[in-house]
Amino acid sequence: MKKRYYLTSFIVLSLVVFLTTFFAFAYFFNEDSFSIDEPVGLVDVKAEIFFMEGQTKIDPIEIITISGVKKPNVYEVNVNNVNSQYFITKLRVNFIVNSSVDTIFRIRLIDTLTLEVNTPQGLQELSMPNVGIPYELGANWQLDQNTSWYYYMTEVKKENDPLVIPFIIEGLEFDLLSNQNRIQFGIKIEAVQAELGPENNWIDYIGLGGS
Repeated sequence: MKKRYYLTSFIVLSLVVFLTTFFAFAYFFNEDSFSIDEPVGLVDVKAEIFFMEGQTKIDPIEIITISGVKKPNVYEVNVNNVNSQYFITKLRVNFIVNSSVDTIFRIRLIDTLTLEVNTPQGLQELSMPNVGIPYELGANWQLDQNTSWYYYMTEVKKENDPLVIPFIIEGLEFDLLSNQNRIQFGIKIEAVQAELGPENNWIDYIGLGGS
């Protein structure tokens, strides 16, 4: 069985007492996994990023820049070849919640569209405007248009076994782009203890009732 790729990009452990609130940061571009276990409990949310080729799960490949630099936890998504096993319509994302306390979490997509161009300085990869890709999402997700956070609109109750929450699912329709285009894909996660965690840590929290 192939190794699953997990990413925990950002976890915040929130205590009920505001003055003893702890912050822990692990951004998608430099950390594979991060969690904190304190007496109040463990907040643990990971992202599972993969592609589906028929019934086969395909591990993602990390981006390698034109200069040969690998970007940890940033993955290449193909946008110009429907036969590629990494084509965007085959992209899937789940979130694995394994907290020991009730948890609320939100995520932000970093899906940068790039273009390779020849310049006087040589071949360069430039970022392009991305108006937003209409991914097909699983149930109970809501996008806050003001902040670009996707909220999972259900408080996740602690369980004995990890809970798998689908995010990007099958169903995206996508027009082909040029051979010089690709997407650099990553995810940022913020997760907190459900009791007073969002109120103490997220000044832009929309609430589980929506904005």
